[in-house]
Amino acid sequence: MSVIVFFRLRWRRAALWMVVTILGALVLDLSLNMPFTGLAQFRSRGGAAYYSFPSGHSLFSFCFYGVLAGLLAGRTGSRLGRVLTWTLAALLVAAIGLSRIYLGVHYPAT
Repeated sequence: MSVIVFFRLRWRRAALWMVVTILGALVLDLSLNMPFTGLAQFRSRGGAAYYSFPSGHSLFSFCFYGVLAGLLAGRTGSRLGRVLTWTLAALLVAAIGLSRIYLGVHYPAT
């Protein structure tokens, strides 16, 4: 969706950055899941297998919101705007990561 918005705004480089970021996050997620699949597996109450590390939700939110904040902050003239953009991105990423723990689908490292 963001890529479509960037193309409509004629931000072609921003669209390319977003595509490269998401594809890179996908490769990273798949390559990290393979070695940790057998090590961090646990069973939920429903019997489905889940893996605590790495969290795909957290990884993709970090990549997406990090690049989005960088792209928007680069186009923001005011220092306050840049600080708010990065702060909002960090809060979103932290909230998504903590929600995975709160919902019980991931657990903190011990």
